[in-house]
Amino acid sequence: MFVKKPPLLLTLGTALVLMGGGAIAYWATQQRLGTARGMPTGARAIPDNALLVVSVATDGGQWQQLRQLGTPDTQASFDQRLARWRDRWLTQYDLDFATHIQPWVGPEVTLAWLPQPLTEGDADLPALIPGEENRLLLLPIADAEAAADLASTLPIPSNPEAAVEYRGVTLTPYDPDGAGGVEPLWTGVLGTALVLIADDQMAAEQAIDAYRGGRSLVDLPGFAQAVDGAAIAQPFSKLYINVPAAIQYLAQSSQPPIPPAIITSLQASRGLVASIGVSSQGLQIQSSSWLLPDSDRLYTAQTPIPAALPQYLPQDTLMLASGSNFQQFWEDFSAGRTLGALTALDPDALALSLQAGTGLTLEEDLLPWLGGEFALALLPQTAAAPTDPSATLPNPGLVLLAQASDRPLAERTFAQLDEVVQSRYRFQLKQTQRQDIALTQWVSPFQSTTLAHGWLTASVAFLTVGPDIDAAIAPPPDRPLTTAPLFQLVMGNAPKQHNGHFYLNLEALAQGGDNLFLPQIPPEGQGFVQALRGIGVTATILDERRLRYDLFIAMQRGDRPGPLPAVPEASTPGEE
Repeated sequence: MFVKKPPLLLTLGTALVLMGGGAIAYWATQQRLGTARGMPTGARAIPDNALLVVSVATDGGQWQQLRQLGTPDTQASFDQRLARWRDRWLTQYDLDFATHIQPWVGPEVTLAWLPQPLTEGDADLPALIPGEENRLLLLPIADAEAAADLASTLPIPSNPEAAVEYRGVTLTPYDPDGAGGVEPLWTGVLGTALVLIADDQMAAEQAIDAYRGGRSLVDLPGFAQAVDGAAIAQPFSKLYINVPAAIQYLAQSSQPPIPPAIITSLQASRGLVASIGVSSQGLQIQSSSWLLPDSDRLYTAQTPIPAALPQYLPQDTLMLASGSNFQQFWEDFSAGRTLGALTALDPDALALSLQAGTGLTLEEDLLPWLGGEFALALLPQTAAAPTDPSATLPNPGLVLLAQASDRPLAERTFAQLDEVVQSRYRFQLKQTQRQDIALTQWVSPFQSTTLAHGWLTASVAFLTVGPDIDAAIAPPPDRPLTTAPLFQLVMGNAPKQHNGHFYLNLEALAQGGDNLFLPQIPPEGQGFVQALRGIGVTATILDERRLRYDLFIAMQRGDRPGPLPAVPEASTPGEE
């Protein structure tokens, strides 16, 4: 942990002293640094087996914009954390970012974690988990003259006698207490363009090997194409995750254990990259994941389509999850090829429960006509909903929509369901007409539960659960979800042609009571959730090996931030 190490930025003085004077053409160095095509700064010096890579902007304006997001409480909490980092890394060593670093550093800096080398006694530990060691910090030099001028003024000690030469790079250790009580940090300069700081000598040498022609992040198969697919204008942060390592960590720490077949399937994904942008209304995230070149698993080619079903839902919809093809979704879910494989949902158990409860089989009675777009939505209960405490199902209401690929077969399925709920469960069936839409309502004994089904168009079938929920969609609303300002905000940057949506209106959910469909939020997380307005995620299959995700997190906007607060000296030691 950082509490056992000196601040990484404190070694900059040692590194800068090693640099010669003279201005360099910053733009000409970017191909070597790996910033071409939106890659993280220093990608050429990051070994291709890196576990996690995070780049953040050095522009103070973007940090100010980020600090303005949230409620007053979350803003204050975030500022306190930034202040602790500032005091621990800079202030207590008489360093100031604006004075000593900003004049020469490039537009972003990069932090990377490398795999832990295991010893014989570590055989039972995860082999690819980011630890407290093996970190690299890479800072691009945008102005070498300014860096050289400032280097001579930094009161930071080094240990030049212990310096070593490795492949033409001088690595100098920084021992914070001079007594050898902790492992030193190692600093060096790659060419004249990049400051390297590492937790240990081995990590520094791995970075030099990559930079001198070894396999780096730039050479990772599929990485460049994924970066292209995740690029946004002026990102605040860039992210890379080694997916097989992440899955291995989940597999070894998950309770109950994840089945080996699911682990193997999920580890077919080689990595995930993301670009994160900050706006006045929230965070925009565009990401891309890709499969291993020799993977037997391929994404099923599905033609992206414009989503049609959200237009049949009202503006006050609380949650929406949709896809372009239910048949393909169920095939992938059953094979463990989706994130649903990490949940407790068992597809075989779900199919058996459906058959036991209704007599219908998923493969023979439902999947043959569920070949189009589908959607699951939660709606708030209407004012006409019963207030009887015994009427506990559901809150909020549930809506299922499906684009039927075979209407006659779908109608036979609904007829079978009508017979089952009437004969087996003693529901009362009511046939009614609302404008030009025919409805079949199932009313349970004592009227504690009401379900309804019908057709909104010649091909769009619906099923609702909850008193009067059917009235919210049949007939389709005059003000559909697609016109809701929050929906437009979180989905506005997503591709119009895609393969699925996820939308969550957290503002409305925070105002509602307990319900059966959403988990309770722990008290310690309430403040964070109150800072969020809504979330939108759109998934698109780019080709047989690449997926794209567009995500927007809408947040409350607070007061314009002022200077970071002073943090009492007693609170700094040991803080993260």
